[in-house]
Amino acid sequence: MARLGEEKLIMMDAQSKVKELMSREFERHQVIPDILFNYDQVLCMANLVRSCRYVGIISVAQGQQALGCEGLAIRPFEEPVVFDVGFFLKKGRYLPKLGWELIRFIQENTLRGGT
Repeated sequence: MARLGEEKLIMMDAQSKVKELMSREFERHQVIPDILFNYDQVLCMANLVRSCRYVGIISVAQGQQALGCEGLAIRPFEEPVVFDVGFFLKKGRYLPKLGWELIRFIQENTLRGGT
C-alpha cells in the first residue's frame, strides 16, 4: 500500500464504493495518494493506465481479468481490501432467477468467516 504513495493514480469517482474503501485504506496506512483525476468508467481508466503509464485501482477477483484491462498487469494488495457484494432493487420488485443463481454461486464460491 505504501508504494502507491509514490505513483500517479487514477481513481474511481467520489460516488464509487472502490473510492470510499481505498480512501479509508490510504488513511489507515497513512498514505497520501497522488490522484491526478477521477474516472467513472473502467474502460476509461484502463485506457489512461495503458497510454499514460499511470496506476489505476479496480475491484477484480483474484485470477480474473476485467473487461478492457486485457494486457495490463493486475496485482493484488499484500493485505486484501474486501468489498461487499449486493443488489439494488426497486421497491416491490422481485429478484429474477438469474439474480438468485448469482447469489447461490457467490455463496458457494466465497470463504466465510475468514477461513
